[in-house]
Amino acid sequence: MRKKNGDQFTFRDLAKKDVINKSDGKKLGHVCDVGIDPFCGSITSIMVPQPGSFFRFNDTCTVIPFDRIEKLGEDVIIVDAPGPGGEM
Repeated sequence: MRKKNGDQFTFRDLAKKDVINKSDGKKLGHVCDVGIDPFCGSITSIMVPQPGSFFRFNDTCTVIPFDRIEKLGEDVIIVDAPGPGGEM
């Protein structure tokens, strides 16, 4: 992932952004964690807490595969998360 100016995004950058489901326009939450491929080190998914939960290690998260990210905007991440509430 790269910003427009060529600098990399940090986890802190991602965690500040609202994650929005493009299919219904609903806010899914903020990025609480990422999945990383252990062999190549690339991000494979972002994780958003389930509605009504606060992120802790035991909470259930919605895992959104990286290829479902449509746009990394200045303030939001637009994802294609079909299904009720954006479940994958």
